[in-house]
Parts: sequence; C-alpha cells; structure tokens
Amino acid sequence: MFKRRKTFHEIATATIIIVVVAVLSITYALLNVNTSALELSAREYGISVAENVSYRIFYEVEGFETALKQITNILNSPGISTTEKIELTKAVMVLESVDFIAVFDEKGRKQDVVASSAIVVPDVLSEKVCQAAIEKERYYGLVVDEKNSARLGILIPWWRRDEIFAFLYTEIDLSDISVYIKEISQSRLGAEDLISVFDRKGNVVLPLEETRQEFLRSVLHQGFITEGGRLEALFNNNVVAAYNYTDEEKGKMLGVLISMPDLSWAVFIQQPYETVYWSLGRMRRLSILVGALSLCFAVFLAFVISKYITRSIAKLTHGIRQVANKNFTVKVDVQSKTEIGELADTFNQMVEKLNFHRKHVEEQQKKLKILARTDALTGLNNHGYFMEKLTHEVQQAVRDGSLLSVMILDLDYFKRINDTYGHLTGDRVLSTIAEIIKEQHIRKTDITARYGGDEFCLALTNIKAPEARDLAEKLRAAIADRVFSADDGTTFHITCSIGLAQHRKDIEAPMTILKLADHALYEAKSAGRNRVKEKT
Repeated sequence: MFKRRKTFHEIATATIIIVVVAVLSITYALLNVNTSALELSAREYGISVAENVSYRIFYEVEGFETALKQITNILNSPGISTTEKIELTKAVMVLESVDFIAVFDEKGRKQDVVASSAIVVPDVLSEKVCQAAIEKERYYGLVVDEKNSARLGILIPWWRRDEIFAFLYTEIDLSDISVYIKEISQSRLGAEDLISVFDRKGNVVLPLEETRQEFLRSVLHQGFITEGGRLEALFNNNVVAAYNYTDEEKGKMLGVLISMPDLSWAVFIQQPYETVYWSLGRMRRLSILVGALSLCFAVFLAFVISKYITRSIAKLTHGIRQVANKNFTVKVDVQSKTEIGELADTFNQMVEKLNFHRKHVEEQQKKLKILARTDALTGLNNHGYFMEKLTHEVQQAVRDGSLLSVMILDLDYFKRINDTYGHLTGDRVLSTIAEIIKEQHIRKTDITARYGGDEFCLALTNIKAPEARDLAEKLRAAIADRVFSADDGTTFHITCSIGLAQHRKDIEAPMTILKLADHALYEAKSAGRNRVKEKT
C-alpha cells in the first residue's frame, strides 16, 4: 500500500512539473510572436506617415521648380519680344504663387530681380553652390534670418546652346508645410510634436518653432549615425531606419527615419512605446496573471495524492500540450466539484481569454497593415502600396503579354483652392475626387491610389487602349462637372489633366511606364489643362 501511494505521488509531481513548464512555454512563445508582429506593423505605419510628409514637401518644392523651368523656356523663346517675356514670366509667377525670381549670371553675380514686393536677395552666390546646381540640375538650401521665417531657396541653371548662361533663384516660405506637419502629427500620431525634419547638418528645420532641437539631434546621432562620417551618406541616399530610445518627457519611443536625398533632408517620426505596444502590454499582464494562478494550483495539487487526481491532471496536461501547439479551442472535461475541477474550469477560462486576446491582437495587426498601405485622407491605396502592385502587374505583362494601362491624374490649379478656401476645403476636394474615381466603374482588378499631394494614379489591367482612353475622358468630364462647396457656401469647379500610357513589350520596369504617363501629363498641362494626353 505504501509503494502504491508513492507511485501516485511521483505521477502527480511529474504531472505538476509538466503543467508549470507548459504554461510558461505557451506564454513565452505567444509574447514573442506578438512582439515581432507589432514591431513590424508599427515600423510600417511610421514609414507610411513619413512618406506622406516627404510627398507634401516634394509637392511644394516641385511646383516652384517647375515654375522656374517654365520661365527659362519663356526666356529662351526666340519669337517673343522682351516685354512679352516679362509679362509671361509675371503670369507664371502669379499662377504658381512665386513671390520673386532673381537672375544671377554664370559667375553667380546678381543681375536682376522680378518681385511683387521688396525682398532681400544675396548679391553673389558661392562657387560651390553654383557648381552643385550645374551638376544636379538644381540646388536646395535652407535660408534663415532674424526678420523672416525659415525659407527654402531653390536655384536652377539656365542653359542656352548647351552652355550655362545664368541661374534662376527663388524661395519657398515653409510656414504652410510646418502647419501641415503639426496637423498630420496630431491626426496620425496623437500629438503635434511627434514629426520633425532634419537637414544635412543634423539641425531640426521643421516644424519652425521646434524647441527640443538638442535632444532630437542627440537621438539622431545616437540612433542612426553611430560612426563618424555617416551624416552625408545618410542624407544623400534613400535610407529607411528604425530605432528604440527613451525620451525624458515622453518615455519609451520608437523612432522611424526616412531620408529625402534630393533635398538632403530626413523625416523623423516618433511613436510612443505605450501606444505601439498597448495590446502587447495587456497580453503580458494577463499572461503573468494566468501563470501565477497556474503555479498556485500546482503547489496545491502537490499535496493531493489520489488516483482520480492523477487522471484529471493527465487530462490537464494533454490540454496544455494542445495549447502549446497553438490549439486554443481545446476544452478539459473534468466532472468534479473539488479543487481539481476548479483548476480545470480555470484552465478553460484561461484558454478562452488567450484565444480572445489572440484574435484581438490579430485584428489589430490587420488594421495596422491596412493603415500602412492606405491613404488616410482619401481611403485609396498609398504611394508605396501602388508601386508594389504596379511592379507585379508590369512583371506579369512582360511575362504573358497581358494588357496594362497607367493613368496619372493631376488637379489643375489645386493650390488656388487651398489658398482661397483653406486646406480643410482642399482636403474635402481630394476626398471627393477619390469618390469620383471609385464611381467610374473601376474594376476590382484595377489599382487606384493617391500618388501624393493632388496627384492620383490608376493601373488598369487587361484593358484595351481605346477603352482606357474612354475611361480617362469620362473621369476628366465627371470631375469637371462636379460642383464643390467651401465652408462659407461658395461653390466652385475644378478640372484635372490626365496622362495615359500603354505598356509595351520593351517596358520591364514600373518607373518606365510611370515616366511615360508623367510625360503625357506634362503635355496635357502644357496644352492648356483639362484634357487627356496619351504616350505610347
């Protein structure tokens, strides 16, 4: 009899050890899986926000750069008188909201200034700046003085007969961009001061009233520049990086940095640790509680020796092994009102909670993935997801010869809407444009996206060229016919220009067909806007 009791005791002890180890293993494995998934989703979301900011900055800069190039084309036109050139130049400045144009000779010496008001322009440009503009076809530089807010200077070379003839220079007021950064930081991240823009020297240039410059510079150098001489490499190449750090004011943070090589700037996104890992923290606390309860039951069972308990613990052990194999639907059937029955009930409740929270975390992961590929304002796909899908469609077209058309839609004079009626009205216009695009019989196989700013892209699969042209024309007409309303009740119309490109057998890269569509868009703009142009 004594030996038989000893056998039961050994079996019960072994079963208890299995219970404890299995519970701890399940909790550890589950937490590790969720940590990795949430970190990846949070990083992708941060990159999405950073891309939105960089697209807005590039949109503003490209508008001014395009205006300067249009002016050089006007000044190089042989059949126009000097007076007409000046008038056309002023007209371009008004249309593109350019405050002034300064002309420097090939040595960088100021020759003339066309401005609507008194401005201060340097008399001489440095040789280094002129050489950089010639080599890169443009030069960007931050301009800061005590009297005015920070501005971005744009310098482009003026070529004549394949020789440098002069330089054109203007400046962009960064105040609107600073306000936009605060707004998107508040709406996407929950606070106004979680997005910053650095220049090549590691200084915070946006938002303009940044007061934590020294701390953010230290984060930049410690997290992303760990070796000497990497600063220029970071800002002159396409770089995406993430870094965990601690902010004395905000606590643990996840930082995401995306570089803007054309401007030698970088966008820095800060996400509070408690926001990113809220679901994970809740799961961790629950797992610790469940582990503690399981341990208490194990200690109690060590003192209970009976054949019935041994069989019940065997059932529990089997159930725990099922959970360890990620079977969260398992149920332990122990018909007893004793403590072992309560343990079985507690185990079943634990599995239900684990299953519930596992599903909750999976749902949150799916939502984060959708946010990472969706434009928050319009609900369309964002730039990054569009490029991913377009790459796949181009590869398929090359492989099996399927038809593919790419359309770039750009709103005409959209900046006037923002300047006249405000950015909220402008945002409503963009959302309405997205609804119009969805209404034009867009198929499930087609890819629609907000490419950036007021540009939209469509990739139309398995569609013939005439049908693509008809769809583009219907889309243009639908936008032109739509009546928009401002906050004060004022109604207005807006038009768009569309560039259309068809895939050819020799096109193997997505950027090639996009460039064709962009050239067609430029022709539509040059031809007077509110029209569709096609490149083959």
